[in-house]
Amino acid sequence: VSPSLDPDTASPKLALSEDGKSVRRLFFDQELPDVPSRFDQDPCVLAREQFSSGRYYWEVQVGHRKAWNVGVCLESLDQKGRIPKAPQHGLWALELYKKTFWALAFPRVRLHPPEPLHQVGILLDCDAGTVSFYNVDNGSLIYTFSELSFSEPLRPFFCLW
Repeated sequence: VSPSLDPDTASPKLALSEDGKSVRRLFFDQELPDVPSRFDQDPCVLAREQFSSGRYYWEVQVGHRKAWNVGVCLESLDQKGRIPKAPQHGLWALELYKKTFWALAFPRVRLHPPEPLHQVGILLDCDAGTVSFYNVDNGSLIYTFSELSFSEPLRPFFCLW
């Protein structure tokens, strides 16, 4: 699957490409309509796609960015205020922050990828209740969240710090 970014969820700190396939961080806040679905503090955006059954795979080019989050979240994740980054709040993601990789589990799990991570593959298996993250460059598994329990659709989630 090739997720398309949802402009109605995009933080004013982000600029989306015309085709909705890429995003960049801005040094200022854009003037955008304040709609309930828009992230108002954290520089995040959701994809338009919603998944509730089946298996889906997509890749995210993170390049040489120094801080980011990629993963999936519940459709109902609160976009107002700071985002609580943990599975019990409906977010399953990886994070790079201050040169350290984390799985945003509870408690957080520090990760040690064997080489730089420039492209992340995400495999969501709604029926098995798992989301796995891969290093696309070498095909290695980075981390798997298992026993996901959700009663509403999941959406791809992205943040650029």
